Amino acid sequence: MAERTPHSLPSLELGEERRLAEVVQRVARGEVTRRRAIDGLAARNGWDRPSATGGVDRALELGLIHAVAGNNGATVLRTGAPARPERRLELTPERLRMLLERAHRSQGWLARELGVTQPLVSSWLSGARPIPGRRQEVAEELLLAAAGTWLAQQRRQARLTQPELARLSGVPQPTISDYERGARCAGSESWGKLVDTLSIAAAKCEADPEPELTPEELSALLAAAPVSQSEFARRLGVTPPVVSSWLNGSRDRDGRRVRGRKRIPPNLWARARDVLARAELPPVRDRLAEEVLPAVRELVAARPGILRTQLDRELDRFGEGSLREAVRRALEAGELREGPALAELPCGLRRQYGGGLYPRGFAVPERVDRASAAATAVVAAVKAAPGRSSRDVADRVRGVEAHTAREAVRRALEAGMVEEALTVYVDRAGRHRVRAGLYPTGRAPANGSSATRLARSWARTWRARLGVGRRALSELLAAELGVSRYTVRGWQDVGVPRVRSAQVSAALEALERARAGCRSR
Repeated sequence: MAERTPHSLPSLELGEERRLAEVVQRVARGEVTRRRAIDGLAARNGWDRPSATGGVDRALELGLIHAVAGNNGATVLRTGAPARPERRLELTPERLRMLLERAHRSQGWLARELGVTQPLVSSWLSGARPIPGRRQEVAEELLLAAAGTWLAQQRRQARLTQPELARLSGVPQPTISDYERGARCAGSESWGKLVDTLSIAAAKCEADPEPELTPEELSALLAAAPVSQSEFARRLGVTPPVVSSWLNGSRDRDGRRVRGRKRIPPNLWARARDVLARAELPPVRDRLAEEVLPAVRELVAARPGILRTQLDRELDRFGEGSLREAVRRALEAGELREGPALAELPCGLRRQYGGGLYPRGFAVPERVDRASAAATAVVAAVKAAPGRSSRDVADRVRGVEAHTAREAVRRALEAGMVEEALTVYVDRAGRHRVRAGLYPTGRAPANGSSATRLARSWARTWRARLGVGRRALSELLAAELGVSRYTVRGWQDVGVPRVRSAQVSAALEALERARAGCRSR
């Protein structure tokens, strides 16, 4: 069943009532112009533009929606009844004279502000001519603003704040704020109370003048008082930028001074000195010591070796920054100790993590060299599949990271736990290939050492003898033997095959003789 509009429309047909309900719902989503409302109804409900236009106009006619002026000056639509215009009192000659007296302004000032002549203003005051309606509102706003400015100046000269003036005069502080902003016209009784209070306060200030509070004195008082600049501003009833303008002047985003120091208002001299003289920092509640540290100690005692990441997840209600500071305090005080966190792996190895936390008095396990511990797993993998390359053996080591497995293979070779040998084999295409494989110590194949006449150290030796680099040697040998330089580069890595060793030796000797002949010349 379709939703009914909030208004009772007994004389409308069901189709028209539904259409009007859609229009009201579209306007209720936000302030829209008439054109956007029509476009939205046409796009959302599938109406044609004449139907959408007729629905919006019908809703305006029935008062379901109304048009008002928006913030940018455009006419927008709103739901409900239109707001009633604010009722203003007629600006009579007596009221105009009263506002001029409160604002302490002359007839000539009002004439200049309104753009009229002074005799015309005088005729308004005498009642000889009526005040035009279009001038009444402008004149009243000007005079109310001027009266508020005068009231604020008198209050500052009397060294009173708005709350203090409200307490002495009995006029509420919000009302005083409205008067000073020119938002309201004060009644005769309220205005009289304010003027009498300000006159008494001004007389006291003249009898007992307060010495001026200079920026240098304020800076010295702030440095000696146990209170920050922001807290001082809060207690004084101003904003921190205002205090900064008193001390340092105004600055731009780059820190350059654009204005000099502002003069501290006289009504704040005594109050600022009093605030700084009685400034005492309130006791600060140490939440870390009261809540976070006990929770951290309890969790570490229940789960020794817990990682910091696990601690953050378990106590995430305190926040990562608070937990980090609590752990740092506990470590400095000796309440906690940091050590490796070990975990048993299925292969028998112990995986090690860093950053484990232990309570005081707990036996912290020693740090384990994971690469050395994994060397035994490397030996077992080589015995199970001899002849595998070092990369294959590292992949077969389980329970450790890839870089740790490669380091374990290197250490096993250095310790003599396994050995590496070169083997010549024939691939499927009938070509001879050289492969370096890992074997248990003493179990390398018989042809492993004789498979190549030139071991892998030949390249380093001949590069030194010829005085060339790795790439230059590959290019020289490739030109002499008629092979690619990538093939020679592979020989430099794993050794020269037996079928090529004689040719490579002859080519190297020829290159050395040619290089010696060039030098003799």
